[in-house]
Amino acid sequence: MVFCYKVGQQPGRRTLWKWVWKVHKYGNSTTGESWDIVVDEETYYEAEPHYGRADVVGDSTQLLSIEPPERPPGVFPNIDFGSPLL
Repeated sequence: MVFCYKVGQQPGRRTLWKWVWKVHKYGNSTTGESWDIVVDEETYYEAEPHYGRADVVGDSTQLLSIEPPERPPGVFPNIDFGSPLL
């Protein structure tokens, strides 16, 4: 959830706007407690995926058990799923 609000509005001065990431958390527990709050949330970025396609294929015995179909005559690129994508 993203909110936008005015910061430092003064007569004769430009109004500044600020984007803020907020998370609305609400619910209740089995013991009768309830909550309804809005909290600041840091932006999270993952620069590089920690588990890629090669990892998925390499960790799946079911995928590894599939026999590739026969290739018709012709020239095909050599695809190596063990090397990282550039």
